[in-house]
Amino acid sequence: MSRRIRRDLLKKSIKTPETIDEFLRSLPYSEIAAQQREYFFQSETKLKTGALGSLGIIQSPIISYYSYIQPILTKELGLEIEELGIYGEAELYKVKNEQKVELYISLVPVGSFGRQTFVVIWEKDPRNID
Repeated sequence: MSRRIRRDLLKKSIKTPETIDEFLRSLPYSEIAAQQREYFFQSETKLKTGALGSLGIIQSPIISYYSYIQPILTKELGLEIEELGIYGEAELYKVKNEQKVELYISLVPVGSFGRQTFVVIWEKDPRNID
């Protein structure tokens, strides 16, 4: 998914490839509202236990979802997406395949006015992680 997002961002953005790559890999701890950090991080450099990985997208959560995440997951990979509501003041989705293998995705708004998205990928529903 990150390669497809990177390719599309390079086509549509005035940012340099280096800037896009840095953001895709970044952990924007300081850019996330203080009250949200405990939901997604153990520390400034480590995601919360249960997170499989993360990805930064230089677009707002709603644009990220409809332009990249939803088309890649459903049309290209044939997965189903279910909106679960809010976790840590961010949208939470369940993604599964035909064999019922599941993962969860949080779309966390970051940057000024939430114009960027921090995607956290979870092995299990983060609402059930201690």
